[in-house]
Amino acid sequence: MLTKLPVELLDMVIDQLSSSRDLKRLGEDDDKDPHAFSKLNFALTSLKFPDDQLESFRWEVPTCIPSNLFCGKDAFLGKQRNIRSITLITDSICAANGMTQNAVDLVQFKKLESLSWKGFNSFGNYKSYSACIKAHGHQLKSLTLDELRDVKEYNKWLRSYLLHEVGSLPTASPPNFTAQKVFNLERGSQRVIFDSLENLHLSSVSFANMGLEMLYAFNVEKLTSLRLRRCESSLKWLQEILKSGKAMSLKSFEFALSTSHQDICTELATLGHEYLAIRMTEIICGFIRRNPGLENLSLMLPECFDWDTLADTLTSHHHRLARLVLHQLGGAPSMRFGMARLMETSIPWTLPLESLLQSSQLTSFGSPVTPGELTLNFQMMNPRPSLKLIHFRISSVFLESIVSHSEPDWRSTYKNLNTSQFWGTGGDVSEDDSDEIFDFAEWAFSADGLPNLQIIAGDLITPEDMKF
Repeated sequence: MLTKLPVELLDMVIDQLSSSRDLKRLGEDDDKDPHAFSKLNFALTSLKFPDDQLESFRWEVPTCIPSNLFCGKDAFLGKQRNIRSITLITDSICAANGMTQNAVDLVQFKKLESLSWKGFNSFGNYKSYSACIKAHGHQLKSLTLDELRDVKEYNKWLRSYLLHEVGSLPTASPPNFTAQKVFNLERGSQRVIFDSLENLHLSSVSFANMGLEMLYAFNVEKLTSLRLRRCESSLKWLQEILKSGKAMSLKSFEFALSTSHQDICTELATLGHEYLAIRMTEIICGFIRRNPGLENLSLMLPECFDWDTLADTLTSHHHRLARLVLHQLGGAPSMRFGMARLMETSIPWTLPLESLLQSSQLTSFGSPVTPGELTLNFQMMNPRPSLKLIHFRISSVFLESIVSHSEPDWRSTYKNLNTSQFWGTGGDVSEDDSDEIFDFAEWAFSADGLPNLQIIAGDLITPEDMKF
């Protein structure tokens, strides 16, 4: 958000901070400058915009919401009544703000059409989000909710909420807290809440016990973009959609299961089918067939999934697919962050996949595959794929060679490749691995390589990516 401010306004903010690193440390206990958050609060009071000038606001600082951002007569956004889009990316722990929890009044924005909030840190946040849904749910075109919740922390919040709102702890928790208390759904309801919704992006949100109600509430027939990441009972929810017979016209679909081995086992068990892997493949491929106009598809699924069936489905039914990202979770579960987790592994490279990659309309492909594997497989393909962008996300393949979490200077490494662009984030790799990446890029942009390739993109999965 700050980097998009005019230079003169950005200077005013920076002047109130002791260094450019302060913004990154606001969510941490920092002995060197314990007043960084207060300084940011003060900086906000220095920023003045004409009334009703802003149409979009994005807060991407790892803290709670400052007190003078939304509420009070002198609130930073108090006189910005034309705002149509709000994005809040906050810290689910919020160490910077201590015990303070500030109100977030989203109801005041009468023209709001897009709402995104990642990182709830109190039940006050849930209530603010819920109040906004009640007031403006019918007009929202884009909705993003990422609770980023830790199970122990969430249970503590739930206990606190029930004691405060109900006055006692019931013998059983609500069947689905988020569906009932945030989206304001009632059991058995077929009410449409989001009449205008086109883009629905949910992470760590549960569909358990309320899948059918959420199907109606989100008005799935109108959606053009659907993203589900680490959502409990999400496979079963897709199954509910298929059973409903509702027509859909998605252009973009992203589906990712949790990396937790236990979560995946629980997720598959909800399907109630003897052959769980077969049923999972049927649901995913059936859902994709229900949306023949898909242009973007991203999947993260366990290795028991039948990737050949997916490739055949896409080749036969999807002639508009332009961007494809495939991630496979497999291998022996390893203990990370106190939980058995699966690592990303390369997907099987088969003839159906090659046929799909040779599709003339496919312009972008991403997968956690090593550059060496990618070079070998592409060299054996004739004709060559007409891809314009290749993205390999390096995880367990290069895990042993990660030596830090700083951003490497990829651009200097590839400064001699004038036709390519390469970005790397998340960690350093060894010199041997860098040579492998360079060899792939050198071949890919050669006369014998990929004729339409313009961009090679790559990143590393860090421990932060795997916490949730």
